[in-house]
Amino acid sequence: KVSNQQLQEVIAELGAGAKASTRGGDNEEESRRLARARGLLRAALVREDAMFADEALGVLGRLQHHRGFKLSEDELQTFAKPLVQRALRFACPFDELAAEELESLRRASGSPACGEDSRRALSALATELIPSWLEEAKQGGARAERLMLAAECWERVAPEDDVEGAALFLAVSSELGDQRRVQRTLEALLDVGVDLQLCLQPMFLSHLEAIG
Repeated sequence: KVSNQQLQEVIAELGAGAKASTRGGDNEEESRRLARARGLLRAALVREDAMFADEALGVLGRLQHHRGFKLSEDELQTFAKPLVQRALRFACPFDELAAEELESLRRASGSPACGEDSRRALSALATELIPSWLEEAKQGGARAERLMLAAECWERVAPEDDVEGAALFLAVSSELGDQRRVQRTLEALLDVGVDLQLCLQPMFLSHLEAIG
């Protein structure tokens, strides 16, 4: 299983704005890069919004219980909500960075370092606020953004004969409705002699045919 921290490292290495990746070179390094890029594709496909929100809730809980930060009602909106939104896009800050960001926010706003009862604030986050933010995220296309980011990262390193990665990429592209990527990937697999009937599930092949 690829951890969320590793996923963020993959994005930093392969995502938009990253230094262009080169194929080939050191075999061990290339294998590592491909495995992590496949992990990013798989995570984008199988991890639901709630899993990323749970990661953000864990960060917020540790800030309050372990570091003594008590979030005010305003900070639930100005700090906690953006943190959850970032988590939904593979960008949840780690504890140390989150603490620095909260301190910076308080300095900029002149807010005192105090807030609501931590247990009540976390309860409100878990039972009321985060569920409503997840509904907003569905409308805002957070999952589609994760899928697109994973697809773009994979394209920077993808070899033509990586069947596992290609199958994951096909699934991502299919969900995005990107017929150009689907067609190009299928053609590349056929060009290197891959038997699609053997490497892909029949139902998935039927779905690909249905979308053209």
